[in-house]
Formats: sequence, structure tokens, C-alpha cells
Amino acid sequence: MSKPGFLHWLFSPITSRLSLAGRVGVLTTAAVAFTLSLVSLTVYVTVYDEFIGTLDESMFKRAENAVEGGYSPSNITRQQAELLSITGIQLLTITDNGGTLVVSGTETIPVNQHEQLVAAGKATHSARTATIHGLPYRVIAVQAGPGQALILAQSMESTQNALNRLTNVLFLTSFFGVILAGLSGWAVANNGLRPVRRLTDATERVARTKDLTPLPERASKHDDELARLTRSFNTMLDSLAETQQRERQLIADAGHEIRTPLTSLRTNIESLRQGAA
Repeated sequence: MSKPGFLHWLFSPITSRLSLAGRVGVLTTAAVAFTLSLVSLTVYVTVYDEFIGTLDESMFKRAENAVEGGYSPSNITRQQAELLSITGIQLLTITDNGGTLVVSGTETIPVNQHEQLVAAGKATHSARTATIHGLPYRVIAVQAGPGQALILAQSMESTQNALNRLTNVLFLTSFFGVILAGLSGWAVANNGLRPVRRLTDATERVARTKDLTPLPERASKHDDELARLTRSFNTMLDSLAETQQRERQLIADAGHEIRTPLTSLRTNIESLRQGAA
């Protein structure tokens, strides 16, 4: 016998109080909900990785082009950094000892060991997500010469808004999908268990009325379990009817066999009474 599944074990306190159709509907809904949640999570992670990968690729390309074009901590001016900040790009260069050379605008870009490793030449580049003044930023760093690194920080507000819209779409899709699956599961279970309910009614009818009339079999091209169950039930009814008929015949024969000697005995008793009189 197979062991109960995880969903059956998880929902057994709930399904134990429901009908069979209700249990099938609940388990179907739970399975669909689990599947949709897994699919939604997979879609979200995939899209998030795609967004981040595209953003990193664009930022790395811009930073590398700036370095190849001769931009370095010695010739990047604050005005150039200010122009970049208008487009949502924050610019910063650091030395291998962590010293800040240029900061764009009034923003402060948090520098950590990733950027310091790039400046020290121990890593060719780095990328991470940081929160600056409550907003998500993507921070990348590339080498900008001996002991120096060029850091770009671009706001991820538009990316986050797109992810939020995707989250809402996935949530609504999963929510209505679970509702539809629950209704469909209940309808399918309710319709599929109709022959079982018919057999249950027939069993109750036999117990109540002793009527052993066989059930009509479903017209089906397939010899499925329900059709075999109906035939088995009808075979049982036929056997019970045959057994019942044999019992009646046995009682009738026994009554006939007993009635003959009783009649003879009654005749003899009457004769004895008359002789005694």
C-alpha cells in the first residue's frame, strides 16, 4: 500500500471533516496552488536575473568605455559627475586605500570591500545592490588604473517598479488560477463520484427494502474501474438473490416434508381418540 502524500498529510486535519468530493477538491486546489507558486517564483527569479544581468552589462560597458576614453580620478570633474547624476548615474572614484576622490552631486555612495578589492587590483570588477537614501541602486566598479577604481551607481527604481508590476500580475494570475482550479476540481470530483454515490444509494436501498434488483450499467466504451465496480455489485446482488431463492425453496421443501408426517400423525391421534371413545 502506498504511503499518503505530503499534501494529504498536510491537509488531513481539514479534509478529514469533508466529503470525498470535498477532499479531492481541496487536495487539487492545494496541488495547483503549490505548482503556481513554484512557477511564479521561477518566473520572478528568472526575470529579476535577466533585468540585473542586462543592467550590469550596460553599466560595465559604460564604465569600461569611460576608462578607455581617458577618464580617471585626475581628470573627472564634479561638473561631469553632476551631468551623469541627472540621468540617474552616480559617479565615484576611489584609491586602493579607500580614499574618495570625486563624488557626484550630493549623493554618498557607500563603498565596501568589493570596490576596494577592485581598486587594489585583486578583482577586475564587482557588482552589487545597495540602498542609498531609501532607494535601490546597482553599484558596479571597474579598474581605472593602478590603485584606482571607477564606480557607477544607477538607480534601480524603474527596474523595481517593473518587478512590482510583475509581482502583482503573478499574484493575480495565481490567485484566480487557484480559484478556478478549486471550482474545476470540485466539479470534476462531484461528477466523477456520481456512480459511487449511486452505488451507495443502491446499498442503502437494498438494506432498507431488501430489493435485489441489479443496477443499470453505464454505457461506456472503456472498461473502467467504476464499470467493473457496478458489475461486481450486480454480481453480488445476483448471488444474494439466488441465495435468497434457495433459502425460500429449502424452507418450502422442508415445510412440505414436515407437513406429510404431521398430517399422518394427526390422523393417527384422531383414530386413537375415536377408538378410546
